[in-house]
Amino acid sequence: MFAYTNAIYASVAYLAEHHVTASPPTLNWVGWTERTPFPEWVKASPYPLVPARHWVNDVMLQFEAVKAGLGIGILPCYLADREPTIRRLPPGSIRPGREIWLLTHADLRHTARVQAFFDHMAKAITAHRALIEGHRPWQPEPDREQGSRK
Repeated sequence: MFAYTNAIYASVAYLAEHHVTASPPTLNWVGWTERTPFPEWVKASPYPLVPARHWVNDVMLQFEAVKAGLGIGILPCYLADREPTIRRLPPGSIRPGREIWLLTHADLRHTARVQAFFDHMAKAITAHRALIEGHRPWQPEPDREQGSRK
């Protein structure tokens, strides 16, 4: 059992337009549902003087808002490290997210289909563990078909 991690990200274009090192930084947070500019999670972040200006209640919407250059956001590393148009902000440290669980109904857990699915998912998750835990950026696998073409 292991957990995914989060880090703070912004789009490359957003970082080019704003100054992370200014005091206070000229950034905005893309936050969650709290409609206040300085919720506790902002105060506890490396950027406590940066206000939350946009609020969404879905991680994919937050990811798209950060990618579109609306501000900085705390995103899952397995999602954000795969996106070439966004970068981790300094200090680049990761934060624990939630544990990853595979669950099924007790009556189904010994069926061949469910067991095959669990085995497949466990292998896939383990193969990408470093990405999920935020220890390395995702690298696309080489195109296997490209190597066989002449």
